[in-house]
Amino acid sequence: MSTESLTGLPGLSPRAVETALELLDHVDAVHHTDAGWVPGSLSTTEAVERALEAARRQETAARSRVEMVRTYAETRRCRRQVLLEYLGEVTEQLCGRCDTCESGTAAESDVNGGDTSYRPGDTLHHRDWGAGNVVSAEAERVTVHFPEHGYRTLATTILEERDITE
Repeated sequence: MSTESLTGLPGLSPRAVETALELLDHVDAVHHTDAGWVPGSLSTTEAVERALEAARRQETAARSRVEMVRTYAETRRCRRQVLLEYLGEVTEQLCGRCDTCESGTAAESDVNGGDTSYRPGDTLHHRDWGAGNVVSAEAERVTVHFPEHGYRTLATTILEERDITE
């Protein structure tokens, strides 16, 4: 079956059809060959369940990326440090060029944020979300990337008081 034959279905834009086919291909429900799209070996129910789960994971990841942008926008820390931590690189040095460094809030945050038991690059084991990689840590909160659940910003006091980590 060709993509073009599916785009004529009522109520579906060509983009919606393409997105659906990519999602179904991602979960091995269909495969693209020279002849067009062919069904995989999954039952319809299995294909729908897998596609819904994959869509949920994609939505969670997108939502958590938006949250990380919000964190960046609202931070009082050195913006270069925040970006590098998001990309997996840890640096103690303030850039001295961003708005938070120039205003002095980055230096204040650096001094106040030093007493945390979590460090970027550490692995944190959450009771519900499994293992995650610490992206950034401050005295009052820690941001962790959980592969299946996206980025989560957690209050350190709650982590310690409720024994959420393993």
